Amino acid sequence: LPSAAPSTKAARPRAKFVADISLADGTLLQPGHEVEKVWRIVNSGESCWPDNVRLVSVGGHLLNAENGKAVPALRPNQQYDLSLPMRAPEEPGRYVSYWRLMTGGPNGMRFGHRLWIDVTVEPKIAPAAEEPQAPEAPPAPAAAGAAAPAAAEAAAPAAAPAAGDESGSEVSFDESLALWSDQIGRMVEVGFCDLHANIRALEASKGNLDDAVSRLLHEDN
Repeated sequence: LPSAAPSTKAARPRAKFVADISLADGTLLQPGHEVEKVWRIVNSGESCWPDNVRLVSVGGHLLNAENGKAVPALRPNQQYDLSLPMRAPEEPGRYVSYWRLMTGGPNGMRFGHRLWIDVTVEPKIAPAAEEPQAPEAPPAPAAAGAAAPAAAEAAAPAAAPAAGDESGSEVSFDESLALWSDQIGRMVEVGFCDLHANIRALEASKGNLDDAVSRLLHEDN
């Protein structure tokens, strides 16, 4: 009997995130500022990547970056600093953008670790206005001057409580994003890109992904 022909199906490419080279999570940016995000990645598989690998957006804010940036075909264990030029939005706030590597062709498939950009755009700083100088007051009589410190002390507003004195244990947006990162990533990949709505649904569902998606679908209806 003739021997079976060897399989010609290419092995699924593999990729691994190594480090953030620029724009660490939480970086503060000025509105409209042009920067470059750089991730260090490695081909963690046993074969070379195919040609026409691209970096594609899979959720969140695009951040005015190129969707479908070409990535070279790496050899096994070869590292590469993958850069993505971007421009900060004009509106202040926190922005998170998710990206994946994807093979080319009509049947392209995503592979490797999910990459992301997490930045906060600061409000625009208005130029400081010059304060008019008040005219010098005439010297007060000695008797009135003796009472001035006590009057000033009485008129001084009470000190605001320190931030650490506030009671309550409400979880912040950042903590919720970290707590539900895996579920949020999967929700973004299937089209639920409103991070605040995703977090509310996950908190109400105690982290159950199916229940959270069901809640979001009912909200849309």
